[in-house]
Amino acid sequence: RRRAANDPNRAASPASAPDAPFAPCSTPAAPNPAPADPATSAPNAPPDAPDAPNLAPADRVISAPDVPPDAPDAPWRAPGSADLPRQVVLRRAELAAETILRATAVTHPPPELFARIGPRPPAGPDGAAWDDAVIALAIYHARHQPDTAPHDPGPPPGATPDDRHRDPWLRRHDQATRLADTWSATLPDQARTRFHSPHEAVPRHRAIAGLHALLEGGHHLDHLQAALAAEPSADIRTGAAVLAHRVTDLCTTAGLDATLYELPAPATPQQEWNTVTRLLDTAETNHLATQPTATLLAERRTLDDQLNHPTDAARTHASTRTHAAAVARRTRLDAALERQTTRAFLDATAEPADYLAALLGPRPATGSAVTAWDEAAHRVEHYRHHILGLPYGTPATADTSDPVRRALGDRPADPTAAHAYDQARQPDFDINPPLPL
Repeated sequence: RRRAANDPNRAASPASAPDAPFAPCSTPAAPNPAPADPATSAPNAPPDAPDAPNLAPADRVISAPDVPPDAPDAPWRAPGSADLPRQVVLRRAELAAETILRATAVTHPPPELFARIGPRPPAGPDGAAWDDAVIALAIYHARHQPDTAPHDPGPPPGATPDDRHRDPWLRRHDQATRLADTWSATLPDQARTRFHSPHEAVPRHRAIAGLHALLEGGHHLDHLQAALAAEPSADIRTGAAVLAHRVTDLCTTAGLDATLYELPAPATPQQEWNTVTRLLDTAETNHLATQPTATLLAERRTLDDQLNHPTDAARTHASTRTHAAAVARRTRLDAALERQTTRAFLDATAEPADYLAALLGPRPATGSAVTAWDEAAHRVEHYRHHILGLPYGTPATADTSDPVRRALGDRPADPTAAHAYDQARQPDFDINPPLPL
């Protein structure tokens, strides 16, 4: 008994304190586990592993090594974990599996994906957007395993009110967020507005993580709310910092480490699907913007004919998804054409093409005439890209001295195109202003 009392490695039992809701929580020692299966216990699989990490929560297995022989009485602890809560271990394992996918997805994307978003751009924002789309698609397939090809996220999984409640991390995170919002409602107006602003995002997230730790540690919502409201808040200016300080004190009293819960919260299946489709649409638009303008315009006109004059087969219920895909594709074609128009306009402001200089005159150096010239140049390039399918620098009619026909060609017969033609040919400013006396 004396040896047990003097053993510094032996954890002391906390005193029973039924009236102290923030007494330190005791964690039972984990038993010595069975030998781990090598196929499931290695969190850092090599990049050339044939099977991608499975992110499904039910399949996450965290194995424990044997207890070192020189510490027979010490309870088992995961390496570097210091008796981490189970949800923290699982969330860290999930994030580690995502890290593996981030490293391997961009080097081995599904070959069919290239037909939609093209090869990876060499650098810049387009390259980063390509990486984000490929990585998000790989993570979505690994976590949710939809019944579709690897290059397709499939149909939306749908959202239900129980999606966030079923996930233990999201459930506690949402409860902690509501606690923080309830406390901030008692702040003065200016402090309450600042509490929810980006200026206080860091202490606000730290406070929510601490409340998450307290809830996960078994503390009741009502007790936490009463403890936070015990101190006055009428004179507070920086609410998030004060809340973070109070929550840190509660965690210290309860013997909890709030920093363990400062991890990114997971998303619901529908939220993740929305993110994947948005990133894929962005990467596809970037790829389309590199294609010839005439090719984009020809495909857009084909889609217009299909959508404006549907056949009897296209009116059936089975073609609803095909119709929605055609509408989405046309939207991305319009975005790609607009991207090319913007790029042409920027080139025109730096070095106007010959047909622009002949139609609008040289670009003014200063004054309100600069804005008028830029707006006129943008209308010209918008018409050329969206109606004629001409890239920047290519005249509409080469063998003519008429500046209008050289820049815009002949007036079309279609009323809508003819209206755009009339708008583009009007500079809306005097290209030969009178010289000052």
